[in-house]
Amino acid sequence: MITYLERYQEFAAAGYENTRVWVELTSLGQEIRQEPLYSDARSVARETMLRARQNIETLIERLKILEYQFLVPDQAWIQPDQDSIAALDSFEAQFGPLPLSLRMWYEEVGSVCLLGSHPTLSYYDTSMRGATPFYSDPLVINPLSDPPLPFYIDLAFDWDQEEVTGPPYAVWLAPDAIHKANLSGGGPTMLLVPNPAMDAPLISDQWEGVLFMNYLRECFQWGGFPGMKDSPDLASAELDFLSKDLLPL
Repeated sequence: MITYLERYQEFAAAGYENTRVWVELTSLGQEIRQEPLYSDARSVARETMLRARQNIETLIERLKILEYQFLVPDQAWIQPDQDSIAALDSFEAQFGPLPLSLRMWYEEVGSVCLLGSHPTLSYYDTSMRGATPFYSDPLVINPLSDPPLPFYIDLAFDWDQEEVTGPPYAVWLAPDAIHKANLSGGGPTMLLVPNPAMDAPLISDQWEGVLFMNYLRECFQWGGFPGMKDSPDLASAELDFLSKDLLPL
């Protein structure tokens, strides 16, 4: 019987997305944690994120060619190392499993911060005074560093004002699109754990309910700036350059 990994690789070799493999594995929920399915699912997630890693490397180099001004250049892409992978193990031991999509992102890609300024790609308030704001929502996936907050930390029972301090926990992945422009916006983009599934939906003003993998696909479709889908003519040439031949996930 053909494995999920073999199906994924067959489509990848032909240059197509294989969303069906991800949909099927995600639909199985926590069943993917049982062998031999678990090893197969991990292999699919790893293969996917190796392709995402190559896309990030391509985007960083192309943005440099476009003279993009990264907000913090040395944090634009922080690649994983043995310490960061060990930190993932410690996180899951304490707070429960991350969905495999996010776990493998951190194992193979790391953290990414495309915040910055460019006349047509990204508005950032302190460096572009006088310009008209636009919200290109540059790709950001924060490092998995600070302990996650209980998602219902502010929920208090009327009779004793006791805060909810247990799971689920909120992993803060990124600011919202308006905060990314250094303006006052809404709540962050989050993902809840523990979640033993293949993938998980985001909690976000812009991406509410969108699966993490679908978010990544849309980010790469728009060259790392998915907010540009609302005004694609503003930087059509730059977006074509950034997104050209990125690997489908």
